[in-house]
Amino acid sequence: MTILDVLLLTIIIEFFPVFFLMRKECSAARIAFAVVAVNLITNPVANCLYPEFPFWPVEAGVIIVEAALFALLFDADLKKGAMLSLAANAPTILLS
Repeated sequence: MTILDVLLLTIIIEFFPVFFLMRKECSAARIAFAVVAVNLITNPVANCLYPEFPFWPVEAGVIIVEAALFALLFDADLKKGAMLSLAANAPTILLS
């Protein structure tokens, strides 16, 4: 799999939990934009760090950064951003 394949797969997988949690508050287009934007920032950095660092610290960093980004993009507090980030990353973590 290329890095673009990994990015696309991650976006598809992470869209569904975020959509499920935000579908009553935002349009599907806004949710898709947020998931794509967040992953365009975090996924390439994470993929560069994975060969050099253990999986869990990198993934923890991704979850923290994505929590802040989701909070910003959805105009929500950090608690909601953290919930969205954990939900979005749970399938990716389970598949890794």
